[in-house]
Amino acid sequence: MGNQTTILQTKNLSVGYTSSREQQLIFNDLNLAAKTGELHCLLGVNGIGKSTLLRTLAGLQPTLSGEIIIDGQAIQQYNSKQLATKIAVVLTNQGINASLTVKELVEMGRYPYTGWSGRLNETDKEAVAKALALCEIEAIAHKNIHKISDGQLQKTLIARAIAQDCPLMILDEPTVHLDPNNRYLIIELLSKVAHQSNKCILLSTHQVEMAIDLSDKIWLAKSENTLLADIPSKLLENNDIKSVFPYTRP
Repeated sequence: MGNQTTILQTKNLSVGYTSSREQQLIFNDLNLAAKTGELHCLLGVNGIGKSTLLRTLAGLQPTLSGEIIIDGQAIQQYNSKQLATKIAVVLTNQGINASLTVKELVEMGRYPYTGWSGRLNETDKEAVAKALALCEIEAIAHKNIHKISDGQLQKTLIARAIAQDCPLMILDEPTVHLDPNNRYLIIELLSKVAHQSNKCILLSTHQVEMAIDLSDKIWLAKSENTLLADIPSKLLENNDIKSVFPYTRP
């Protein structure tokens, strides 16, 4: 693991929605920090606002108030292409051109670095090859997206994010719709990427026990607009996880 740096920080961050009539607050006064070389898992019940928080942290949705700092700089100071060199995002239900091959989809992760022509140089090609290898999908690189399994597609989307080579990766429910074996393999892969490639990976999941086993820190979304962030053992010791997920193992 390389030198760890604080890549993501929030100061008094409030997250939610503003309509013409009212403001809907989801999380209030968040002061969070995440370093490279760490896997952070965001846990919470359905509908509590995990996706909204991740979209806000990725710069895809405005804040209600407070600051988001990416690599020492306020997020609004980056233009879209600059931000794409800092944050790679994998969302659920994102539109994908089914005519693309696995390799072509992974190559799209290099778009922040290519010129107007979109041509890949040797550095780009090496990044793509490394991502395909790390996700163990070289054997299906030539296949069309619509001909691969859900687990293979999820690995391909993660490979695209890896090829983007950002210090921060944000993933919304990367194990959704996968069987138990593939769920574990995906979380294990992301843990490996975080620790071996010195990336900060923040993901939301419903796989509570996997998060306890594999994450460096858990972000636990609780009721009343609050979120706790700590190492898994501390949240277990204080019964915080059991207060949200009462059937979690001791």
